[in-house]
Amino acid sequence: MYADDVMSTDEAIKAFAEAKKELPIGAMLWCRDNWAAAAPDLLGVLERFVAGADRSDAAANALFMIVHLAAERGETRAFAPLCRLARDAPALDHGLGDGVTETFNATLISTYDGNLNTLTTLIEAPEAEEFARVAALEALGYLTVSGRIDADATADYLQRLYDTLQPQAIMWYGWISMIALLRLESLDALAKAAFARELVPPEWGDEDDYAEMRRNALSDSNPLASFTRKGIGPLEDAIDELSQWVSFSGEQDGIEDNSYIENLDAEDLDVDAVVEDMAQRMLRNLDAKGQRNLGLAPAKIVTAVNPYKGVGRNDPCPCGSGKKFKNCCLK
Repeated sequence: MYADDVMSTDEAIKAFAEAKKELPIGAMLWCRDNWAAAAPDLLGVLERFVAGADRSDAAANALFMIVHLAAERGETRAFAPLCRLARDAPALDHGLGDGVTETFNATLISTYDGNLNTLTTLIEAPEAEEFARVAALEALGYLTVSGRIDADATADYLQRLYDTLQPQAIMWYGWISMIALLRLESLDALAKAAFARELVPPEWGDEDDYAEMRRNALSDSNPLASFTRKGIGPLEDAIDELSQWVSFSGEQDGIEDNSYIENLDAEDLDVDAVVEDMAQRMLRNLDAKGQRNLGLAPAKIVTAVNPYKGVGRNDPCPCGSGKKFKNCCLK
């Protein structure tokens, strides 16, 4: 833990930039305790990254930590730049990596500055990272049910999206899920029509799944509970959240280390055994959510907005191809 007189903002940013497999907890604590003074320089890293002035690996590492701290602090000045960044998919992937699928909805919720147009522009941007668009939809839903966005305005907006939303399956899945979680009975017929038009792949869900989502939402006395159960809500503690990630626990070291194969002669290489060994190592490194998504954990899978929730962009693809998720089924 750092005292105010032993660290500067520049030193904290340097610690973030150099972070690899361990969280720079000391620097994070210092920034948390000195946010008012440190925020202008920290947000400067975000602004430069969004503008394309500095998108080095070091800047991306620093950005990742800064964004999560900004979310924890409820830093509304980060909201607009983050929404702009999300419209540049490669840059967002470089800067946030697994954070796109894991924490971007929480980041948008926590940093929301009250400008609904900024949020809806991201939702409707066809060039934006698709999982970021889903995260924006989830943020819209949470902010509505928590009273920060007018419920009637959200209902009207979701109705308009039926005619304007780009034909992207994951977005339609998110749209239908928000109708269910927000208990919008007036849009029930449109949600069913979306299934009839096969806007959502049948393997992702059908009308029965939608009906179950609605029943679960209606059974909650507190509407926020439905969102909490889906893992949709503000980011309250950046250190606690990130310390649970496999990438910062030191447990991922062996996932892509297949160097032992190089020491085998071709005739000695048992392909089936190698594939099985790689699969087992991949499974050991998936977190509980990832295992549930693969049907490996005893907990019943509950239909969620993101069918791949819990699988990091740089994790092995659940399909078993051996490729990274972002280079396989995420495309």
